[in-house]
Amino acid sequence: LDETNGWLTNALAQAYATRGDDVDVVVLDWSSDGPAFRMTMGDGRIDILNIPALGLMPTWLPRKLRLLGKWLLASYLAVGAARRAFAMNEYDVMLGFSPAIATIGLTNYFARRTGKRVLIYWDFFPTHQCQLGMVPFAKLLEPLGRKHELAAIAQLNGVGCMSAANIAFFKRYFPEYRGQVGIVPIWGPKDALSLPAHETLRQQFGFAADSVVAVFGGQLTRGRGLEQLLALMTQLEATLPHLRC
Repeated sequence: LDETNGWLTNALAQAYATRGDDVDVVVLDWSSDGPAFRMTMGDGRIDILNIPALGLMPTWLPRKLRLLGKWLLASYLAVGAARRAFAMNEYDVMLGFSPAIATIGLTNYFARRTGKRVLIYWDFFPTHQCQLGMVPFAKLLEPLGRKHELAAIAQLNGVGCMSAANIAFFKRYFPEYRGQVGIVPIWGPKDALSLPAHETLRQQFGFAADSVVAVFGGQLTRGRGLEQLLALMTQLEATLPHLRC
């Protein structure tokens, strides 16, 4: 919702707008509360409808029930606002994001008005959430969650994963899926950024020419293996005194 601090979805929508396409975006805002609102970006070519998921849940419900309802019902309850905002529009392609189960109501609605339906799959539901400890009774609920996620994915023409390894895992986790699966990388071409020379960067940060430099690229949050990285750093410092951490 902020062009100066965008997500990968901003870059994707802007890329379409730059080549002259009109883009409608439904944001099922997962963490916000309150009423829906509408805005534009990309010189008016990107029309955005923001729908706070919790805002669709009755405020008198206990918080845990509101959270459960957000997962199970929010995408269906959001269809009314989406229908009013984009009543007459037909589309060449509809792009959705994982988890598929979180947006299935909107996906069902727009699927009737589009040619191709593609899901960009980053976090594998529900195994990702189970590994993070976000799902109670995970051993019991993961098979049920996987079944419903597969049903949501099945109606899509194709799935885009970020790497060959992700494709391999997707096929192991959802072997029943019969659509196309390919790579939609989350990075741009090597010449997208103008970076200083390799040697200049090493000098800037005080690394020798033969130093081994490791960079962690990701969110510093649960599920990223930070404990393992810190344990590895401690072990390497003990065995390689010249290592800088």
